Amino acid sequence: PVSLAEIKILATALKNDSRLKVTIYGYTDDVGSESDNLILSKQRAESVTNALLDMDIDPSRLQAIGRGESDSIAPNDTEEGRKMNRRTAFEFTN
Repeated sequence: PVSLAEIKILATALKNDSRLKVTIYGYTDDVGSESDNLILSKQRAESVTNALLDMDIDPSRLQAIGRGESDSIAPNDTEEGRKMNRRTAFEFTN
């Protein structure tokens, strides 16, 4: 719910340019097994994808990819760092 405003901005961009497609990446911290984190990250990306689908974005324009605990942006040795690593990101394609 906290990210809904950001997702709405993304949906608006997609509605304004029908040529755009988007890949949504999900990430996790390094707590838990690598395989579980890969599943969790995919679910995180799919949550954003589902929100975009609810906003009438064509599913053929969306791709969700789980990256697990790869590509950390902060150290995982503090709660603050782990929180930063639990995220989604996106990339426009056409």
